[in-house]
Amino acid sequence: MSDPLVIRALKSMTNSVKAWSNTPLESIFNQISSATEPASAPYFLQAQRFSLSETALFPVREQIQVPASLLAEFTRAIDQCSDKQSTRLAQMLSIFQDYAWAVSYQTSQNEPVDPVVSLYDYARTKAALAAAGDQALLVGGDISGVQDFIYTIAANRAAKSLRGRSFYLQMLTEALAGWVLAQAGMPSSNLLYSGGGRFYAIVPAECAAHIAQWRRELGQFLLSAHDGELYVALGAAKIVDADHDFGALFRAVNDHVTADKRRRFATLDPQTIQSNLFTPRGHRGNEEDRCATCGYMGPSQLFKPDEEEGKLCLLCESTIKLGFSLHDAQFLCISRPDSKLSTVTGRASSKDILAALGTQVEICASYNELLKYLEKNSNSSLHVQIIRPFADDLNLLTELRSQYRQHVFSVRPIVNVTPKQPNGAVKSFDQLADASRGIKRFGVLRMDVDDLGDIFGYSLAKSSLARISSLSAAFSRFFEGWVGEICRDQQLITSIYQADQTQNEQIYSVYSGGDDLFVVGGWDVLPHIANRIQHDLQRYTGHNPLIHVSAGLSLHTKKFPLYQAAKLAHQALDEAKDAAPRKAMNKNALTFLDQTIAWEAYPALVAWHQELWQLYQAEHGMVRSLLQVLMELYSQYHEHGQKRRESGKKQTAYGPWIWHGKYQLARIRERHKNNQQLKDLLLKIDATLFTGFDDPDRISLRTIEQLGLAARWTQLLIREQGD
Repeated sequence: MSDPLVIRALKSMTNSVKAWSNTPLESIFNQISSATEPASAPYFLQAQRFSLSETALFPVREQIQVPASLLAEFTRAIDQCSDKQSTRLAQMLSIFQDYAWAVSYQTSQNEPVDPVVSLYDYARTKAALAAAGDQALLVGGDISGVQDFIYTIAANRAAKSLRGRSFYLQMLTEALAGWVLAQAGMPSSNLLYSGGGRFYAIVPAECAAHIAQWRRELGQFLLSAHDGELYVALGAAKIVDADHDFGALFRAVNDHVTADKRRRFATLDPQTIQSNLFTPRGHRGNEEDRCATCGYMGPSQLFKPDEEEGKLCLLCESTIKLGFSLHDAQFLCISRPDSKLSTVTGRASSKDILAALGTQVEICASYNELLKYLEKNSNSSLHVQIIRPFADDLNLLTELRSQYRQHVFSVRPIVNVTPKQPNGAVKSFDQLADASRGIKRFGVLRMDVDDLGDIFGYSLAKSSLARISSLSAAFSRFFEGWVGEICRDQQLITSIYQADQTQNEQIYSVYSGGDDLFVVGGWDVLPHIANRIQHDLQRYTGHNPLIHVSAGLSLHTKKFPLYQAAKLAHQALDEAKDAAPRKAMNKNALTFLDQTIAWEAYPALVAWHQELWQLYQAEHGMVRSLLQVLMELYSQYHEHGQKRRESGKKQTAYGPWIWHGKYQLARIRERHKNNQQLKDLLLKIDATLFTGFDDPDRISLRTIEQLGLAARWTQLLIREQGD
């Protein structure tokens, strides 16, 4: 029996095939502007199949012709789609994503063409609106409790569990969105976005009457499966027409979601709340039935034995296995069985929880493993996703589509970086700390895009549904795709410290998606990772001054609790976002070693750090005394500035630290007058140390601030065990 909703979406997608245009596509970031920062000369995308190559992702100034072969391959792939309507629709969506993500569109109607919206985003938003009908509703969902769920786990188990827990939350978000679409009778085209614990979908307007019921059913399900740790808040707003101000619409949905978050589980009936929250559990708090990873206590049957720690709850045991299998994964195989929320009545494995919502996930580590799984499921329809797509994988994707027409094949970038030992086990945080240079610490890096809500809500010109979808997809391609390649780039570190490749695999990507990331690794590696991410984001957005990231980096000893490390890194991120304004810019900074420095000062900071590091390679003892002098000077400068600010006075270069610095630097120069390298460095320091104080825009860019941080950074880098 045909589904009229699928038929409407399929008809819309089929019409969009004819909208292929050879006009180069402008970057969506061209449309991010303000009264003080007008749009600059446009950047253009290079039309090609999607991959994680630099030429595919990064825009260029010149308008490069769309290859004729790309259209020929696109139409050939469309012609090979299944005759089954629901499968054909999903296949067409994946083919548009593959071939038309960087291609513009044209219409034969009087509809205006948007030069920054790709054919893929145009087609999928048109299909979503077509399926929903004349009266549509934008539904948003947001999982609360994510931070505690991921990070409040035992420190000695964190490395094994983190990656799996993070990926499980990604899939849980998608499964919840899929459940909402299934309840509304909507096809896959109506999921606009899923990531970072949040999703948006378009459903028929009459579904507004069911939102409260959906909250109740999902609230009951998550209360049973997660014991109140997680909750999905829902909100919705009616779409007036296709030309509606979708920026205001998304804000309205988010306001409703926030209101629901403040009243978690409020839609549950009193009996359910009483039985789940205020009734004795029956296990009497038996410490023997306690999960070694998350601390969950419950009936004995909800645990599995663990050789190292005793017992693990079903959820933690499954996420540890999930994280282990993800390290070498190449493919995700997703199927959509009928949802049965009632099958989960307590703590369950991640696989069972997702299946109850109507999402079945299998991981294949190799092509041969995938072929075996496809043959095993030849009578069903699977959605197979390549999770790290490169140019070499595109021929494979074409081949799979041709051979297995009953399945859907697409690309899905996932930042999937997990450090492993030679025996295949995941490195612990202790091992990451031991592998770092200098002081033995592991680091936690948190970054996110500054003022993202303002970018979507106010800085994006003409915020249509297609434009908002394009902007969301663009950010996702960077944070879910390119960030992973940065984390894998061993040359990034070895080129700075002239190290060999023996110190590879020091990065653990806990999460990267949407507009933010959380990375654990050797402390010495993370500052360079953070700088590369912000530098590449600038290139990726066409150096748009309104789009930038802030970062917080904290250092921790072995066995330090992860949830505390996460909080401290977040505090460092908040401090970076409180950075003093420079001209028309604020935020856009890094907090590292308890000092905040603007990203525009980072190249100078690294230059000082490298000069001190290189000098240390030749003159160990002398450099230690120089570092101590520089740190003391910065401390005196900082204390002097604090006193002046507290008294309401303007900070100046004048103070006791000036003549202390002059005297101590001169003494070092005299003691080592035969060392030309040191002499040149000291003269350079002396010439620039006391400049720039009359320019208020130089705050956080002054040489004394850069040198103070560079000296401390270098000192920690040369620290030896026992220092």
